[in-house]
Amino acid sequence: MRRNHSISQAEVARRIGVSASAVAQWEHPSGTLPTLQNLLCILELTGASLDWLVTGKQHAPPGEHADVSTIPAVTLDDFAQTSQEEQLLATFREIPVRKRSLLIALAEEMMSKTKKKQSKRR
Repeated sequence: MRRNHSISQAEVARRIGVSASAVAQWEHPSGTLPTLQNLLCILELTGASLDWLVTGKQHAPPGEHADVSTIPAVTLDDFAQTSQEEQLLATFREIPVRKRSLLIALAEEMMSKTKKKQSKRR
């Protein structure tokens, strides 16, 4: 929801009175959770409702159309969809942070070569 409102983690931190790293931790899948007070501040800051946070759906505010106000809290694309993706993500998280960019570059290079081969076949 923070991203949907184009609010940076640093801005959320400043407005709530916590460190930017605290906000990053809250957003990380295995990070810490905000206190109830901080959570209420986040909901107020983003305009999200507790209903949205809990169910992923939000009823349209008065005067708005329901089709544009229902924003899921998470989408299936946010999660591994196969056991291979899950294994890759688990392995990736164990790689030291400084070395992750090398793995990403390798994967992007492999994708680039695959796309080039496919375009030559056409």
